[in-house]
Amino acid sequence: MNIFQVNISLPKHPSDDFVSLLPNQRRIINELLQKKILESFALSADKTKAWAAVNADTAEEVKEIFSRFPLIRYMRIEILQLSY
Repeated sequence: MNIFQVNISLPKHPSDDFVSLLPNQRRIINELLQKKILESFALSADKTKAWAAVNADTAEEVKEIFSRFPLIRYMRIEILQLSY
């Protein structure tokens, strides 16, 4: 198992659709935190950036996890494998 840092960019002006998806997004993040798939998740004060530490075997697995996020179509993600 490896740990990956995911840097997430979000829209500066979220649409009504984006806002309507937030409750389900939060639910999924909370589930992943409880299962220890996500080690952490943080959102910037201006809500345009987020960061996640993800336990996964590969970057492809991280992409698969994020593909299930309701907000994925609004996210730009960068995945970095950490050494520790």
